[in-house]
Amino acid sequence: MKPSFRPLAAVVLGAALMTAPAVVASSGQTPPAKPEAPSGTQVLKPGEAAPAPRVDWQRMIRPGPEHERLKAEVGTWDAAVTYVPYPGAAPQTSLATAENRLVLGGRFLRSDFHSEVGDEVFDGIGYVGFDAVQKKYVSTWMDSMGTWILMTTGDWDEHKRSLVLQGTRTDPESGAPRRMRSVTRIVSSDEHVFEMWDELPDGTMFRSLEIRYTRKK
Repeated sequence: MKPSFRPLAAVVLGAALMTAPAVVASSGQTPPAKPEAPSGTQVLKPGEAAPAPRVDWQRMIRPGPEHERLKAEVGTWDAAVTYVPYPGAAPQTSLATAENRLVLGGRFLRSDFHSEVGDEVFDGIGYVGFDAVQKKYVSTWMDSMGTWILMTTGDWDEHKRSLVLQGTRTDPESGAPRRMRSVTRIVSSDEHVFEMWDELPDGTMFRSLEIRYTRKK
């Protein structure tokens, strides 16, 4: 019978594993450290329950009562527009239509605005929603009369039943930033009024635009 080398191999392998730490130490090398959790990370012990999240993510991502207010503007509207380009100028009036609908699961209100004055066609697209992280209403506006996007943020004034938004725009002539403010006042379920206020060079605010919306019958 041939002698078996398996027991000898096991002894040699075991001896090698037992002496490996000593060899590393004698060579001056430090054994690799155990990986640590990133700073600020809470390491749970076996059987320990995870802590409650500090942020209510469901509240952050789902429409809330602030979004319910946007429903008042849903529908098809006739619009009477009054525009005053600068203080003392004669008002310019026109008629338009707007189609408002909720998008992205009720998170935002989209408005498609259209008007025709003579040969001039004006189209605009606006969005307004409530940012649950900032706890502010947010709005964007773009139209066929410019290459920029206007962005504003603000709050709901329950006493005046108005959404008041503020932001800045760049003056095309001077390049300086100018404040702007919009106010959307809910008159009834069939009527609301939009106003745009612009900052003049002297710092005063001037109402340049008024749009009266009535629900299309």
